[in-house]
Amino acid sequence: MRVTNTLLLLLLLTCLLLGSFACRTVAPDSENGEPRQQAKYIGCSSTMVFHRTDCRYCDTIKPENRVEFFSVEEALNAGYRPCKACKPGGD
Repeated sequence: MRVTNTLLLLLLLTCLLLGSFACRTVAPDSENGEPRQQAKYIGCSSTMVFHRTDCRYCDTIKPENRVEFFSVEEALNAGYRPCKACKPGGD
């Protein structure tokens, strides 16, 4: 578990250093019971690639490496590149 905590801390620090809070880990519904906004894109923190939610590669991302994005700009600002298979943002 120590490696996972270290990776999460590194991801958080990276987001803070970029001056963006664009990185949001996948989490359960909010504590106050209100429905959460649905992510449009899923990133992989180990490859720094983001995908459309219907991309075949989305299912291969380990839970500890999954990052939610709500726009292409948010993912790009966090330093992620678009997937070459699903081409997010190139609709």
